[in-house]
Amino acid sequence: MYYHIKIKYNIVNETGKNVTKNEEYLVQNCEFHAEAETKGYEHASTYGFENADVTSVKRSKIRELVNENPKEEEIILYDAVIADIFVDENSGKEKELHYHVGVYATSVKDATNNVQEYMRQGISDMRFIAVKETKIVEIL
Repeated sequence: MYYHIKIKYNIVNETGKNVTKNEEYLVQNCEFHAEAETKGYEHASTYGFENADVTSVKRSKIRELVNENPKEEEIILYDAVIADIFVDENSGKEKELHYHVGVYATSVKDATNNVQEYMRQGISDMRFIAVKETKIVEIL
């Protein structure tokens, strides 16, 4: 399960001024909110963030990652919504189940192409709904 956390911390900028930064992270492999929060504090400690505070912890809508982070500077994590189309056994009607996937890309167009490639690998009918840029800095 993925959790979405926000960390607030102080940093000295290039001009020597003390500023507060807020960053968002996606935390993986956690069962509880407390585990995600702990990973956030461990991350802050590792990077020496001053006065770090995990200000928000919530379950992420993202259920899986479509691709790996290629570690390029211009790569952004996008949140894409996909509809899984199936026939309800009881009513016989076609239904859709929407879910979110994370995709690394350089642009919305690139993210859309990556998600569509991912959907071609599926065994069921799927439909692309939307994609949006996230503010997530890193996956912990």
